[in-house]
Amino acid sequence: MPERSRSLRLWMLPGVDSAGQPFEGRSFSANPFAGDSGEADQVLGETLAAFQELLEADPEQRTQIELATAWGHCVTALGRARVLSPLIAEAGDYGVSETGALVEKTQELSVPQLEGPDGRAVAPVFSDVAAMARWNSTARPIPVEGSRAALAAASEGLALVLDPGSPGARVFRRSALQAAASGTDYLAPWSDDAVRAGFAAVLSDYPEVAVHRVICGDPSQTLAGPEVLVVLGVVRGLGPDVVPSMLTEISTRWASNPVVAERCDGVGVKVLPA
Repeated sequence: MPERSRSLRLWMLPGVDSAGQPFEGRSFSANPFAGDSGEADQVLGETLAAFQELLEADPEQRTQIELATAWGHCVTALGRARVLSPLIAEAGDYGVSETGALVEKTQELSVPQLEGPDGRAVAPVFSDVAAMARWNSTARPIPVEGSRAALAAASEGLALVLDPGSPGARVFRRSALQAAASGTDYLAPWSDDAVRAGFAAVLSDYPEVAVHRVICGDPSQTLAGPEVLVVLGVVRGLGPDVVPSMLTEISTRWASNPVVAERCDGVGVKVLPA
């Protein structure tokens, strides 16, 4: 994933923080991550491994409920785990010393954002220091609660990618981040009865659609497709211009449905003959 960044400038002055405020007189709470070994959270690792095992099974043998349940366990584990946010040091402003040498006056710590496969910005976090080092050996690991990382990404309108650059990288979209941040149970949009009802309400006005199914459009959770995929069984014998026009109209109506718009981070359509 290509890298973007937002920067925090640290002025190199003794006794003050990056905002120029003195450290003297402050009290600091205990570090909840003191003694952190940098290893991955065990439960998070186990749930991700179980999810990977399900993905490797025959797609015809796994159900949408099984997929939603396994991914939901990953979402819950993320919210309860400690993850690592990367900071990358970059040169800031330069000056000239009394001897004429070029010297670094400031340093910037960049909190990177990456570009996902679909072009959106995603925030990277890592399960352990080894995964971060494989991605960027100069990155500085900052431990943070998974729920806080989810909340921060959601508040900026970002998805959250766990362990980018690793074979098991996973992306947590809007609905997953909301659940991880709040500690509530995750309900996959493709398994949500309210979402299904929103799709069905629109399709009931189109007799050309004989049947439909609502499934996960991105089973691997890597932004490889829309979050939700609606498979339509369309009656045979329709004119060449009928189906494209109908799909445009249906998609527009789905987008205006508040439940579908809020719960689904992208909706795709697949047309099959009924």
